[in-house]
Amino acid sequence: MPIYFQPISENLPFSLESIGNHWLQDSVSRKLGYAHYHWLQTESGQGQIQLAGQLIPLAPGEGVLLPPFTPHAYFPDTGTGETWRTRFVTLNGLLADQFPKILGTNQPIFAKDNPEFSYSFWIDQIVNLLENRTLDTAQTSGACYQLLMYLSKGYENQLATSHPLFQQYISPTITKIETAYAEDLTVERLAAEVFITPQYLTRLFRRFTGKTTQQYLLDTRLNKAKAFLMYHQERSVETIASQVGFSSVSRFVQVFKEKNGVTPGRFRRG
Repeated sequence: MPIYFQPISENLPFSLESIGNHWLQDSVSRKLGYAHYHWLQTESGQGQIQLAGQLIPLAPGEGVLLPPFTPHAYFPDTGTGETWRTRFVTLNGLLADQFPKILGTNQPIFAKDNPEFSYSFWIDQIVNLLENRTLDTAQTSGACYQLLMYLSKGYENQLATSHPLFQQYISPTITKIETAYAEDLTVERLAAEVFITPQYLTRLFRRFTGKTTQQYLLDTRLNKAKAFLMYHQERSVETIASQVGFSSVSRFVQVFKEKNGVTPGRFRRG
C-alpha cells in the first residue's frame, strides 16, 4: 500500500502533499474537513461518502475532489462483501487560493476514469515515478496542474450529465461501451439500442463529450489496453488486443502507436 508524503513547496504553483494507491481504506470522519484539496477514488470494492447530509456511493473508478475544510465522512460499503481500496491525492501550492477559478467551482467535484483521462492511471504513474525517484518537483507541479485541468472538465461534465438528452441517450451508451468494449460494437448497434440514428447519436456524443461515438469507443478500448499492459504482464499483446475488442493484432498495434507514440510492447516496458 504505497503512500508518499512530500513537503509543501511555497515556490511552486502546484504541489503534491500526499499520494497513494492500493490503500486499504478505513472509515474516516472529518467534521471540519481536511486542510488541502483531497481527491479520493475507489480502486476496488465500493465506498460511500457523506456530504451535506447526502450519502453518495463511490464505485470502482469513481472519485471526488474535496475542497479544503469541507465537512465529510467516508466509509466502506459493507453490503458489497468486498474490501474497499482507494487511490488518493492531496494538493496544495502557491496558487492554492486560485484553485476554485481553475476548477470552475469551490464545491466538491465528482469524476471517474474515462477514455480521455484516467485518474487511476495518473496516480499509479506518479507513485511509480516516486518509487523509482525519477520525478522532480517541477515535474510534480506540472503533473498536478494536469490533474486539476482534467478535474475542471469533470465539473463541466457534471453539469452536462444532468441534461435530459445525456440521461436518455449518452449515459446508457457509455455504460454499454464500458461494459461491452470487447464485443463487436459498432455505432449502428449502439444507436439501435437507444432507438435513434447513428448520425444523431454521434451528434449528441460530440455535444456532450467532444468526441464522436467511434472515437469514444476507441479511446475506451485503448485505455483498457493500457491497464492490461501495465498490470497483467502475463498476458501477450495478442491476447490483450482480442480482450479489448480488436480482431487484428496488427491493427491494434498500429492504432495504439498512433495514439500513444509507442507500441504496446514499448509502453509495457516503460
